[in-house]
Amino acid sequence: MYEIFEQLLSERGVTPYRVAKETGITTATLTSWKQGKYTPKPEKLQKIADYFHVSLDYLMGKNSSLTTCPDCGFTYDPSYPEDIETHIEQHTAWEKAVKEFGEIYSDGVKCEQIKAENRKISHDLSLPLEERCEAQIRVLRCLFSRSLVANSYSLDHVPFDTYVAMMLNNPSYRKNNLEDDLLQALIDKYGTASGMNSGTIYHIPNKSKAISTKDKRDIKRDLDRIMEQLSNQEYGPAAYDGEELSPEAAELFRDELEIALKRLKLINKEKYNPHKNKK
Repeated sequence: MYEIFEQLLSERGVTPYRVAKETGITTATLTSWKQGKYTPKPEKLQKIADYFHVSLDYLMGKNSSLTTCPDCGFTYDPSYPEDIETHIEQHTAWEKAVKEFGEIYSDGVKCEQIKAENRKISHDLSLPLEERCEAQIRVLRCLFSRSLVANSYSLDHVPFDTYVAMMLNNPSYRKNNLEDDLLQALIDKYGTASGMNSGTIYHIPNKSKAISTKDKRDIKRDLDRIMEQLSNQEYGPAAYDGEELSPEAAELFRDELEIALKRLKLINKEKYNPHKNKK
């Protein structure tokens, strides 16, 4: 898994520190994975997969015939029906997001290249301020695209102008990326807004409190696996007081287990939400 993780870091031009900062997974945890001292928890692996916009199977090295959509940027295995279904969902969401928000750089590698080229231009003090300003706007469009990808192209994401205003109010971004004249020119154009005091990924309020389509699919998969293991007696037969459960009792047990899995999903989404304490 970590070899694939490092490959993704190289392809996307990002550092482990940035991944840690934007997923809420500590750098110490990433180091322990690399050293083989710690077995990654599923919810943390999913955060990594979501960050890079790949499937969990891909991150775990289980896919052999992967393809990446040139439009929405989703990497999946077309030999798996579930992957095809997920790609259709992602692609549809991407189409709606493009219509709502304009141009989106979904290709991670291309996005990083555009960002690097324009960041260099924006810092070149020998160039006219207007040209530097336009270059920095393209950098912000790249960051905006990554934020949309991280939020699965949700239409609840703030529009580009608002995102820029939030970033211009972000102390770390202002300090590390903008000279005084460039900052003032962008503020004159977009203003400032609260909502992002750190990082570059916008967190949609209350997003973690809902069960998504993907969550429902994951719960169904886990539920089917557990019931199959019980019926095959892999972990002992499904029984009560020494008697195997009747079909009616087994169905009732399944219903209660589904409720428990949904509750656990919500608890974990809230517990491992790195933005939950941010305003």
